[in-house]
Amino acid sequence: MLFPKNLSELYSGADLATLFKGNFINFGYWETVPNVISSSDVIQANQQLYHQVFKRLNLQKQDTVLELGSGHGGGCVLLSNAYEIRSLVGIDYQKEHVDHSIKSYLSLVEDKKLKFIQGAAESIPLPNESINKIYTIEAFQHFNALNTIPELKRTLCPEGTLVISTFFTKNSIDFQELLKLLPKPAILADSCNGEYACLTDILQLLENNSFFNIEIENISPYIWEGYDVWVRQNDPCIWDTNWKIAYKKGLIDYYIITATKK
Repeated sequence: MLFPKNLSELYSGADLATLFKGNFINFGYWETVPNVISSSDVIQANQQLYHQVFKRLNLQKQDTVLELGSGHGGGCVLLSNAYEIRSLVGIDYQKEHVDHSIKSYLSLVEDKKLKFIQGAAESIPLPNESINKIYTIEAFQHFNALNTIPELKRTLCPEGTLVISTFFTKNSIDFQELLKLLPKPAILADSCNGEYACLTDILQLLENNSFFNIEIENISPYIWEGYDVWVRQNDPCIWDTNWKIAYKKGLIDYYIITATKK
């Protein structure tokens, strides 16, 4: 079993097109898991994960919104179609993702309903206090948390809302075990040099950077089973089957973290 060596390789393989549909790149939120999963089931589960995040953002007409790690743009478009807000921008580190998003949703971009920008979470290309709602779905594991969380603080307006949806280990020992099952670029930022931020680290970093009202929800029961069935239905030999194994071993859980900037 060959693991991808870096982030670009992780997101350039054939598995990406096989496992992810409808311009979404996430595991999905599965309230029920069909015995045989269709592509439309996957898209619906992907959308449901976004909707879990959207409802925690409490979106209003005056909101300026950022999706950090916007992938192929499906989440931004889902939000744009479902809510009336002031502005929406998606930022992604991968130029290929940004180009794909613009090409896929050119009419929405030209109508200025949304914008896609290439940029890093560690250096968000937006002015200070220019956004009042930030969310990130299944991308935070690719960020260097020590540098990203201060950027979230800088970019958010006072009383702005942050929602993070992804998986974390509870401690660094679990991370070392996780590396035996999953490729490093799938669970660690390229720029981290082996330094991994577990759940307790993330929570402490948020508190240290003027975030309060921090709420943590473990939604693992709605994540791993459905994605695992879908993966095994397509290719039971690839490393993606190890996500559920890691969860069953107690190495990872999937969380939604909500916080407010002071």
